Amino acid sequence: MHGNSRGDILELIRRGGVTTRRHLSELTGLSRSVVAQTVAELIAEGLVAERAAARAASSRGRPTSALGPANRTGWIAAIDFGHRHAAIAITGLDGVVAWEQRVTTDVDGDAIAAFAIAGALLDAGLDRLGLRRADLTSVAIGIPHPVDKASGIVRAPASLPSWAGLSAPTQLGRGFTCPVLIDNDANLGAWGEYLHGAGRGTSSMLYIKVADGVGAGFVVDGTVFNGARGVGGEMGHVQVDPDGELCRCGRRGCLEAVYSSAAVRRRLSAIAPVAPGQPFEVTDATRPVFEQAGHAIGRVVAQLCNFLDPDAVVFGGPLGVVGEPLLDGVRAAFTEFGQVSAVRDVPVRTAALGVRSELVGAIDRAVQAAWAHPPRARNLATDLARNL
Repeated sequence: MHGNSRGDILELIRRGGVTTRRHLSELTGLSRSVVAQTVAELIAEGLVAERAAARAASSRGRPTSALGPANRTGWIAAIDFGHRHAAIAITGLDGVVAWEQRVTTDVDGDAIAAFAIAGALLDAGLDRLGLRRADLTSVAIGIPHPVDKASGIVRAPASLPSWAGLSAPTQLGRGFTCPVLIDNDANLGAWGEYLHGAGRGTSSMLYIKVADGVGAGFVVDGTVFNGARGVGGEMGHVQVDPDGELCRCGRRGCLEAVYSSAAVRRRLSAIAPVAPGQPFEVTDATRPVFEQAGHAIGRVVAQLCNFLDPDAVVFGGPLGVVGEPLLDGVRAAFTEFGQVSAVRDVPVRTAALGVRSELVGAIDRAVQAAWAHPPRARNLATDLARNL
């Protein structure tokens, strides 16, 4: 429970399927009167449906009413920006993808151009489905930089002037009448894996995205923790080599400058060159490079585990999904640098969703926002937009 009884009750009904008022009261700790009032409001808004539950032959009295999500139609869009890619998906309110595309582009180099490309792709997808921007119920955007939670302003380093201070939701252009959400990509990747991937069934999960940047997302009991100002999880800027390469943040030897996917590609250039955007290939010759990278990254992650004590650690991103060679190095670092025996034995897994973890997390967030947006208010906003 996160202090929003209406939203929490709606999510329990939507994600859990059929339930009862009594069960909701037991799950949330809210009084039956509060649950009853909230459920009545959700039914009136067309978000929850009620029907009589089947009654056993031996039972007496009036059958219990069962609550479930109402049959709703609508569309959401999700956009995942990496340092070198943009992925866009359009789904129904059930989260089933109707259209998806991923392109390679220099996102870091020009934020405005990256948003223009994503907007054009989104419009192409909407056109393919016979839709317009005004038909969307919500949009979720993930970006590879910290985002201030209160203002939505991007906290990118000064070396990336097109991103620093950017208000991302305004960059997609006009035509939206729905909420536009924005979050850090590692947070969305963590959310995707926690609900739909390798983190399912855990109460706490640490997600590490190893791409051209290195970031972390931490989920505990259904809450993503990203710090007071949105910069939590920026582990890529932990210094691991004072004499190492210059990082985009302006300092030397940061983890992402030394062992990001781009840095590993440079190390592999003499063995088996890998072009940006192409998946890594594990061979006898390349395996030691991945193990070395895993050990360096694992040394930093071990310190996080000493402090956070997660149920599992999941590695995503282009380098993170390499699999066992990387994870072998991580486990060796855990054994060496984990200060608690339980930390040394923490399960280390590859992202089950592959490089789509962030996009799936964005889809889930957008669907959640769409359900939380009352249909009556949504329809009014759409009608006004079409009459302008």
